[in-house]
Amino acid sequence: MEKANNHTSIGKSFKQVDSTLTTTNNQKSSYRNFAYNLNYKSILDTTGQELSADVDYSRYNSRDYAELVNELLFPNGSPVKPIGRLRNNSPSTIDIKAVKVDYTFPINKTTKFEAGIKSSWVETDNDLRAEEFKTNAWQNDVRRSNRFVYDENVNAVYSNFSKQFKNTSVQLGLRMEQTNSKGNLVTTNNVVERSYWDFFPTVYIQQTLSKNHQVGVSYGRRIDRPSYDALNPFIYFLDEYTYNQGNPFLKPQYTNNYEMNYTFMQKYFLNVGYSVTNDAITEVILPNEERKALFQTNENLQTQTVISANLTVPVKVKKWWTMSNNLNVFHMAFETPNLNGQALKTGQTSYQFRMQNNFIIMDGLTAELNGNYESPLTYGTLDLEERAYIDFGISKAILKKKGSLKFAVSDVFDTNRTRLKSAYPGLSYNLYQKNETQLFRLNFTYRFGKNEIKPARRRSTGTEAEQGRMKN
Repeated sequence: MEKANNHTSIGKSFKQVDSTLTTTNNQKSSYRNFAYNLNYKSILDTTGQELSADVDYSRYNSRDYAELVNELLFPNGSPVKPIGRLRNNSPSTIDIKAVKVDYTFPINKTTKFEAGIKSSWVETDNDLRAEEFKTNAWQNDVRRSNRFVYDENVNAVYSNFSKQFKNTSVQLGLRMEQTNSKGNLVTTNNVVERSYWDFFPTVYIQQTLSKNHQVGVSYGRRIDRPSYDALNPFIYFLDEYTYNQGNPFLKPQYTNNYEMNYTFMQKYFLNVGYSVTNDAITEVILPNEERKALFQTNENLQTQTVISANLTVPVKVKKWWTMSNNLNVFHMAFETPNLNGQALKTGQTSYQFRMQNNFIIMDGLTAELNGNYESPLTYGTLDLEERAYIDFGISKAILKKKGSLKFAVSDVFDTNRTRLKSAYPGLSYNLYQKNETQLFRLNFTYRFGKNEIKPARRRSTGTEAEQGRMKN
């Protein structure tokens, strides 16, 4: 059982507090899943023609329980009203089935053609049983209790052509998808059905200028479908005035992405990118005037535009000290004509810097020190403040180097926290969130048998895209 405490000050301003709402949230979650994969692979002839097939089935079961105790107090500590109690019990099941067939045809030593087909079927069943404590008994909360069933079928055909010239490699791809989906809020009989076709081309060109210089350009169009959790319209309260709600009307987002990369001496990397996302799925915090509350949900914003540059520079400071530095500078902008009745246009240039240091203290004894910094960032309706934290670890080889003992501390100074305020027109709030990011770990590993055992063949299954839409 996990416990979370939330405190909300209520008044005309942050300096004139009339009352305080304290919410204790006791949460318990259980999760189990199983997956089956049937794989077939055949080399058709000596030219390298290959045929492979996968049949996959996965089932996920989870059950979330939460009980909230709301206590509204005057500044002197006396109760404004009786203590309120709510609880949720929400079992959930997700079934994923997929079939795919892939074909590879090496036309010659430098040219290859690939093609494939795939169909997937997903069914999610979420049953929220909400109750409130009234007249000394738990009673069904008809405002929130509901059942949501979501079915989705995606059929795809794809092909890829690659050609290697003396100093140039080219890759062209095309994927066609046909999607059918149906979301049913059973209790209210609110049904959302969609059926659509999509085309996704990709182009990659890589050029070797000399031994130390390579450049490349690429273009790709992709689709990102909403997570199953984001589509679930149930309401989950953080406290009486703050809650989370899914959005069954979410549409997929489509991104056109352009990139150019440069590599120097096979170790210094620069990537410059430009992308435009239509119907961008974005987490937002909005006001509910009727409840006098704030709620978090996901919405499709009209466009998200990102211009970015990413630079990676490794440095060997000393024989015993190596360093890797990564700097990502980007301008992210959002625009939509109507979000909860308001036009939204936000954007900001930000940067992220990560530094990894590895030290050889002596034979068999190593250490690592990593630093992370993120500048202020505007994301949709949120203005996030800067964030910085440091991780540290030290490792010792033991037992004739077959074993190792490692001690690590994440967020050494306990500075990894989130502070944000509103970027939504006409709405003002400040939020502070601090999770348990300072963790101490002591790990022991030992390698049995021979170290040169050949690893198993790595391959993807047919349900990776669908599994990626599960909530974390």
